[in-house]
This record gives sequence, structure tokens and C-alpha cells, in this order.
Amino acid sequence: MTGKTPKSAQLKQELKKFLPGHVYGLLAKLGGIAEKMNFPAYLAGGIVRDMMLGKKNFDVDMVIEGDGLKFAGRVEKDMGAKTVIYEKFYTAELKFTDGFTVDVATARTEKYRSPAALPEVRKSSIEKDLFRRDFTVNAMALRINGPGFGKLVDCCKGMKDLKSKAIRIIHDRSFIDDPTRIFRALRYEQRYSFKMDGKTEKLLKYAVKNKYIDKLSGYRTRNEIMAILEEKDAVKPLRRMEELGLLKYIHPGLRLSEKALNAIKRQSKAEGEPVKGKEKWFCNLLLLIDDLTIGQKEKLCRKLHFNSYYTKAITNN
Repeated sequence: MTGKTPKSAQLKQELKKFLPGHVYGLLAKLGGIAEKMNFPAYLAGGIVRDMMLGKKNFDVDMVIEGDGLKFAGRVEKDMGAKTVIYEKFYTAELKFTDGFTVDVATARTEKYRSPAALPEVRKSSIEKDLFRRDFTVNAMALRINGPGFGKLVDCCKGMKDLKSKAIRIIHDRSFIDDPTRIFRALRYEQRYSFKMDGKTEKLLKYAVKNKYIDKLSGYRTRNEIMAILEEKDAVKPLRRMEELGLLKYIHPGLRLSEKALNAIKRQSKAEGEPVKGKEKWFCNLLLLIDDLTIGQKEKLCRKLHFNSYYTKAITNN
């Protein structure tokens, strides 16, 4: 579906085919509630990107033009969902009785007071919401209610970049405002066999050279590294991390060894859980840092804010 932009009616049918029946039915109900409140409702981000690529993704992110928190409150009342509210960011998490979750956000703009700071947010339109996002391929939204059901909002030309397999930032300060996007750029690039466009890679290297990642908390850096190690083929983004000088954010003394990479490859091909009771990212991390000393591992745990459980497992203490 990465050629000419499909029409609304076609996309509505494609969405119905793409999603399991119970998920599509749930979204139809949610869209109906939003419609009664006169709130345009959209799917946005990764689920739209992956639908266009024909890749499975049932992580549902909704954007509401109007007031996402009021919408979440109505859903809680009408459908019995448990709601977690993040008032500062105008977002909420809906958890339904069957365990399925939907993330809801109010369409918003963001302002960064300083590099790597958490943003200040204001309510806005869906178009402005998309312009604040990380990459063009993640900046598409699909209307799921009202007369415009199935309408694709693509003001950042994400479909064009999907077709050309390009990872492209939306504004020049993107990696400075939020350096976690540095890790995400290479993760998406390697997951989909895409390539950063020249300007994006140049700005990424500038941000790395000027150490903007150092401004991130250890917690935020750790989460991005966990996501990379959780990838289906973690070897590809790890090699790209080495190429871009990012391994030092795991530990300055870390070097990629063929021994570690081959072990991670074997683990990826194994059926079931890599090690019983442990997450994939954690098993990959243990293989990756196997050659570090105990002291280096302890430093890594402090830097990335691992809790006592993971610290003990990493350092064998």
C-alpha cells in the first residue's frame, strides 16, 4: 500500500482486514463515543505505518481532537475500562476487561525548553500533532469516526517516504530536542531495511558528536537500549550503533565481538523464550556484555539505573 495514497473508503476496508475482528469492533465503539462528543478520532503513529507496510501491529494509539481526557472518562463510564490518566501530557491509558489496552492522547503541540527536557504540551489540531513527531513515516493518522472515517492525514509526506524506504526527521532540531530519537532512527531503519536520508543522518551524527545523549537520564537511555535488544534481529541495530559511535552509551569499554553477535543470532533463531523467566532484551544484554569486568558491569548498572534484581543478575552478585 505504499504507492498512490488510497482513498478513505479503501482504507476503511483495509483497516477492517488488517485488525482482528474484536479490535476493529472495539475501535468502532470508541470512535462512536468520540463522535457523540463531537471529537474527531484517529489512529496514529506506528499502527498506521505498519498497516501501510502490511506488518502486524496491534498496539493501538488513538489521538482525539478536542479533549482526550474527557473522552477517556466517558469510555470508563460507558464501557467499564480502567483508566490511567497522565494529565500533564493530556494522555490516558484505557485497559478493558479482556486485558486489551488502548493509549489515548489529545492532539497537541510540544515545546522543549532545553535539549532532552520533557516537553511542555498544548492542545492543538491533528496536523500540528503530526508535525511534532519523530519521523515522517510515524507521522500519519487515520480517521476512525464520522463522515471522514478512513481519511488519511499525511501532512509530513510519510507515504512518500514509506515508498522510498526513507527514515526522515520532520524538523532540524529533532535529535537535539529529544535525543532518544537517535536510537529510534537506527532501530526503525534496521527493522524495515530502510535508510536514513542524508540530511537526517548528518543531523544525527552532529547530535552524537555534541553529546546530546548525555543529557538524557539513565532511565530514558536504558529504555531505548532495551527496545533495540528486543528487536527480532538485534544484531543489525547493534552493528549500526557501533558504526555511529553509540555503544559507549551502554558502556565506554564495550566492543562488539563476533562471539557475542553469533550468540545473539543463535538466540534469535531459538524457539520459545531465550532463557526461562527472562526477557529477550535482558538475555541479549548478558551476551553483549559478557566480556566486561565485574567493575564495568557495576558501572553500567549505575549508569542505566538498573534496579537491584537486574544488577544482581548482571554482576552475578
